[in-house]
Amino acid sequence: MDYSKDYNYHSHTFRCGHAANVPDGAYILKAVECGYKKYGVTDHVPVHPIFFGDSYVRMHDSDRYDYYDSIEKLKELYKGTIDVYLGFE
Repeated sequence: MDYSKDYNYHSHTFRCGHAANVPDGAYILKAVECGYKKYGVTDHVPVHPIFFGDSYVRMHDSDRYDYYDSIEKLKELYKGTIDVYLGFE
C-alpha cells in the first residue's frame, strides 16, 4: 500500500511570508485533490517583532488569532472529507 499521499503534517500559509499568497482553503482543496486523508497546517510559530524584527520567515504575532480562526473553520468545513490539524513549527 502506498502511504505517501495519505497525510501531510507540514504546511504553511501566506502568514509565514514565504508561502504562496493564497487563501488558506486553497491548500485544503489541493490536499483533497491530491488524495490526502489528513493535512496539518503548521505555520512558523508567531513571535513578537521585538524579538525577531520584521521577519519574512514567520507569522507576525498579530496574525495568530486570524490563523487559529481560519484553520478551525476549515476543519469544520471539510469534516468528513479530510482531517485538518492546526499546529506550529
